[in-house]
Amino acid sequence: MTYDEGFKIGEKAGYELEYGSELPWEVEKELSFRHRESFWIVKYPVGSRGFYYRIDPKDEKYLLSMDLVYPEGFSEALSGGER
Repeated sequence: MTYDEGFKIGEKAGYELEYGSELPWEVEKELSFRHRESFWIVKYPVGSRGFYYRIDPKDEKYLLSMDLVYPEGFSEALSGGER
């Protein structure tokens, strides 16, 4: 799942979000409840995470960063990215 997809789902679920900021824990939990298997959130926009993540050379609007989210409401397991 991309950040943009998760952001849209969060908005439709009624969360007040600011595009380009980190997805709040509550939104990650909402996304987690909607899945039966673990999944990745990728393509975070530049500026949404730490300055040390590399910018995607194929699309400079995004970072090479990700979160692994557990299913069924267990939320984020880990996060990381290329530095």
